[in-house]
Amino acid sequence: MYTIGKIKGLNQDEITAIKNLVEFVLPQDYLTFLSEYGFGEINEILHFQIPDKEFVRNNFSDYLYLWDWTTELQKESALNGLTIATTYDGDTVCCVDNDELPYLLLPRHSSEPIEFEKFTFYISDISDYFKKLKTDNLYFDTNCNREMKYISLIKNGQHDKELITKIHKSFLEKYQFDKVFNEDIQPKYIMQEIGGWVYFDLLNFGSSIRVKYQSMFERKANEIIDFIEQQCI
Repeated sequence: MYTIGKIKGLNQDEITAIKNLVEFVLPQDYLTFLSEYGFGEINEILHFQIPDKEFVRNNFSDYLYLWDWTTELQKESALNGLTIATTYDGDTVCCVDNDELPYLLLPRHSSEPIEFEKFTFYISDISDYFKKLKTDNLYFDTNCNREMKYISLIKNGQHDKELITKIHKSFLEKYQFDKVFNEDIQPKYIMQEIGGWVYFDLLNFGSSIRVKYQSMFERKANEIIDFIEQQCI
């Protein structure tokens, strides 16, 4: 999987602390993922966060009737599971006390909980989010030292598509990038020299530009941000 920026996997003490959050054994493929990648996002779709053993209980304990549980045990395992990720659409991914199917997805827009055997569920046919993505279009965007700058192009309540088109062109003329995703409508230009990317929202009438970078590359990132903001004047 393509990685953006300098990733920071968890060390053994951090892995042990996560294992100690629950009384059941966490699947090894998830722990291996954490040791290699740490926390972050895959394609801005799947967000791997600090695990939370109280997330389902705090947010859904009064709403478990929203899902059709196969057994009472499955419902209890969700309630007592360890939330490890969420999706941009509000789905919740948990590790649960089930040796054969240790992953459970609680979908926001479906009443059917989905159980998984392997950590690679996010590139399986079960996941609607990733069905249309080729493997070489998957990327991991680390949360390590993450900074974000949001540049709005809305003035007096109006979108300015001509302005973002001009800035986009100027950016490409001035800067080199390592890779681009969603090139046609919402291009995200990966720039490893800032540990992040520059994103142009060409789809929604030119409403915004986002710059994600890592704090240790702040000087170069600020140069790019200043350039873009100067084009907005």
